[in-house]
Amino acid sequence: PSAMPVQAPTFKSEGWEAEVQELLSRIAPTAEGDALVERIARCVQRVIAPILPEAEVSGFASGNITGGTAFGVAVPEVDVVINVNPTVLLSRLQGRWRARSAAECLDAQKLRKS
Repeated sequence: PSAMPVQAPTFKSEGWEAEVQELLSRIAPTAEGDALVERIARCVQRVIAPILPEAEVSGFASGNITGGTAFGVAVPEVDVVINVNPTVLLSRLQGRWRARSAAECLDAQKLRKS
C-alpha cells in the first residue's frame, strides 16, 4: 500500500490529442519547479563546499515537481549532479582517509560512476 496511491488521470479535454496536450501541460517542468531545483542544487553546493570546494553542482527537473499528484511521487523527478575532477576527488579522499588508516583501500577506478 502506498501513502499516495497512483490514480488514473482525469481530463477536462476531450479526444486523444487534447488529452495528451493537457497531460503534457500538467507534467512539464515549470519555472517554479526549476527555481526549487536550483535551490536544492545551491544547498548541496554549500554542504559539500567545505570538503570539495572545486565541485560543480547542477540540478535538473524532468517533470513538474510542484504538481502534487502521483506523477510527482511515482517517478524520481530531480537529478542533482556533482562534478569533480577525479584527481582532485582522489586527493581529497586520500587526505581524509589517511587519518583513518584506510587510504590503502581507496581505488581510483571505483570513484567513477558509470
